[in-house]
Amino acid sequence: MLILGIIGGVFGIVMSIFVIIGGIINLLADEGVFLVVAGLVTLSASITGIVAGVISAKKQDLASILFIIAAVVGSIFVRPFPFVGILFLIAGVMGLVKRPSGTTSKNT
Repeated sequence: MLILGIIGGVFGIVMSIFVIIGGIINLLADEGVFLVVAGLVTLSASITGIVAGVISAKKQDLASILFIIAAVVGSIFVRPFPFVGILFLIAGVMGLVKRPSGTTSKNT
């Protein structure tokens, strides 16, 4: 989960910077303000994904929920680039489904 969080976060930061720059260039147009806001929201979702990746070793459930929130928020605001949302969603589902190491299941 750590690797998916870092990769998704870095790609998300790069994409959000491109969206912010595009919004600043089109600031005089109607969509410029929306692009700047979308870029800032995506930047915060990407940072949330990186933070979730860092805390995933100690607090797996919290990190998984943060990953899923970052996936949904990032996918809503930057629809042409779903790659980051997909990475965060995979990491979130993996964290919720994966059992912590050292536990075994008993079939009794």
